[in-house]
Order: sequence, then structure tokens, then C-alpha cells
Amino acid sequence: PFDTSTLPWTAIPDNEKTLFLNLFSSVLSGGVAASYGGEKNDTIYFINNENTTSPSVLTFNTSDNSWLKYSSISVERPIGRNQMRPITDYNGKIYLLAGFPFTTIQDVTRNQGGMFIFDTIELSCVLKDAIDGMLRVEYSATLLPNGIIVYMGGKDPKGPDGKPVADGFRIVYLYNTIDNTWKPQPTFGDSIPNGDN
Repeated sequence: PFDTSTLPWTAIPDNEKTLFLNLFSSVLSGGVAASYGGEKNDTIYFINNENTTSPSVLTFNTSDNSWLKYSSISVERPIGRNQMRPITDYNGKIYLLAGFPFTTIQDVTRNQGGMFIFDTIELSCVLKDAIDGMLRVEYSATLLPNGIIVYMGGKDPKGPDGKPVADGFRIVYLYNTIDNTWKPQPTFGDSIPNGDN
């Protein structure tokens, strides 16, 4: 069992010299999204937002305490913001639901958002369409053992500050990582919350 009675704190050697703080997107511009991955699942990936002056991905390897920056990712540049909940699957792919309008590095505007799938082993990224109704930020996301990601709740990125999305928890959205399909799933019960996550 995992022992929580004595949790060690380990300082990262030379962190002040090697941490690329100036290369992380600021919180005011949307910040970054972070998740783990790599061949041994021992690397933390920090994915910057649309700011093209910053590297698209920064990594910290927990095995050797090294930082790397990647300005070029093959196929598509991923977008990460602090309002996104990245999910890493069992194959080292990070799923980033961009539930807001954005413009790709190729200058294509995506008014309905999209799903970035960043392969942490191949260092490549693809952009897939999201299902209608998925414009949201600050949502909850969970990966199930069968490879399905459940998305629920969140806030409307176009509405007034802090307004929950209309469907709240009455509809959850299922994304199948194996065949790239979406399915809205109505929920039922007497006490379904109306608020956000």
C-alpha cells in the first residue's frame, strides 16, 4: 500500500539554473497544461498555449532531473491551457480537449474547438474534431480502463465569467481513444447537479 504518513520532499538539483520559467506561457495568456508520458511514464510534459514565441512543449524527466524544450512537434502544434484537463492513455498519448475557439499554427480558425492528441513517444500531434456541444473549459475528465474518456461539467468559454455549461452533468460526453468516436450520454437520477465541476 501507498504510505502517506511520511511523504518525502526532494529538491531538484540546479533547478534554478535549468528551469525554463521564462519559456512557460503566463497565466494571463492562458498558461499551460501538464501531464505525464514518455516511454517509461517518467516525464512530465508542459504544453504551452497558442503563444508562438514560446516552445510548444517543455519536459521534465523525473529519472535524471533534466529539462528539455521542443519548439517543433511534427504534424500539429498542440495547445495547452490551464483550463484544460489533459488525460494520458496507456500508450503515452496525451488528449487535450480544446473546448474553445482557437487558431492553429497553420492559421486555421477552429470555432468549435477540437481534440489534440499528442504522442509523447513519437513527439507528434494530430488535431481531431470534437463533438457538437463540447465548447467548455474547466471541465472534469477521467480515463476509464476500456480507453474511454468521460467529460463532464465545465464552464462556457463564451459566456459570462464562471457560467456553467447548459447541460452540466445531465449529459456526459464519452470519447473512445481506440476508434476516435464521440458519444453524448444522458445521465439520470433524482439529484443530478446543475453546477459546473
